[in-house]
Amino acid sequence: MDLKSNTFYYRIAQINIVSIFILMMLGSYVKAIGAGLACPDWPLCHDQIIPVEYYGVAEALVMAEFIHRVFALFVSLVLFVLFYLSYLHRNELGANDLKIGFKRYRLMMIILLFLAIQVLFGGLTVLLKLEPSIVSIHLGVATFIFGASIFLLTWIDPNKSK
Repeated sequence: MDLKSNTFYYRIAQINIVSIFILMMLGSYVKAIGAGLACPDWPLCHDQIIPVEYYGVAEALVMAEFIHRVFALFVSLVLFVLFYLSYLHRNELGANDLKIGFKRYRLMMIILLFLAIQVLFGGLTVLLKLEPSIVSIHLGVATFIFGASIFLLTWIDPNKSK
């Protein structure tokens, strides 16, 4: 595994996009089945890191919300890996000597800023009991991160050797 390989960089960017899409679908599923407050606290779930005991809440609802949170952690880790790869590739030149590597690195900094905002609004979604404006912002930020990640992928040439 060559971290400086554009093929590896491209594959991680693809995994990122698929992961974000799955996370957004999981969030939609949690909302659709009414599980948004199945874990009534944040960042814990029923005051536990891994919810093994919960009272008066259907197990499927708690698991749906908990899986959404765990998968969000996975997506965050993928984004940090992608940020690191962008850092490694920051000096890469594109066509006409464009500093495409630095542009990707700068875009990843913006995506990580929005990831921090996303985490904040994810927590606020629970703490403010699914306030519609907060839920909408949470989805909007997710959509921005998804779109920016797609844009990033278009800037990576998997056939370019490094």
